[in-house]
Amino acid sequence: MRLTVADHLARCLVVRGFRRCFGYLGYHVEPLPQALLNGGLEVVIAASETGAGFMAQGWSLASGRACLVFCAGGPGLAMLIPALQAARAEGFPLLAIIGSRESITPANSRTSPPLPAPREGPRGC
Repeated sequence: MRLTVADHLARCLVVRGFRRCFGYLGYHVEPLPQALLNGGLEVVIAASETGAGFMAQGWSLASGRACLVFCAGGPGLAMLIPALQAARAEGFPLLAIIGSRESITPANSRTSPPLPAPREGPRGC
């Protein structure tokens, strides 16, 4: 079986002492929750990114341990920022993992068509 980045990440987190994580499912973090479960972490799925962040903060407060929270990038990260800011202000150790899918560009893909030649635009653009 070929290990993925998510599998390696799960192993590293367990070695570092993480036991529970909170997150919000999305396309950009699709392989992560299963890899975390397979690696031995307890995964709690929240109804929103903000909720996941505040649940992780609460667990960190109750347990005295660092906690992991994950979500997708873009709007997902924007939704997580209030919880991350509150955790930072109150001194709770949170590790946020923000997902991003592999970029497919002609430079790293065998199947993508070549980019069109740039067109001459107005001067100064």
